Amino acid sequence: MRIYSYTFNILILSLLWTVAIVAGLICQFPHCDTVVCEPVANCTGEVKDSGGGYCGCCRACFIYLETNMTCEVQDLVEALVHPTTVVCKPGLECERNSSTCQPNPYPFG
Repeated sequence: MRIYSYTFNILILSLLWTVAIVAGLICQFPHCDTVVCEPVANCTGEVKDSGGGYCGCCRACFIYLETNMTCEVQDLVEALVHPTTVVCKPGLECERNSSTCQPNPYPFG
């Protein structure tokens, strides 16, 4: 059982390392210099100077969801390349099983 656990851990670490390398290659700086961003208009949330569009290069209107509201769980690469701008408010996280905003059990990590 110990060998299986060790092999599984190595496999997971290798996968995470590969995802980090691919994301680094896709969203290399100064790539934002070439991204064409659409203007932000009629925002009912908070406008931030970055975090929207391709690789988070563009100004975006962020909408913050409350507890128990339905949210979208993104995988790591999707979140890096096309980040969502409808997110759970600070202190909450999108719980994977229910796809709802729930209190973050690890607020400092």
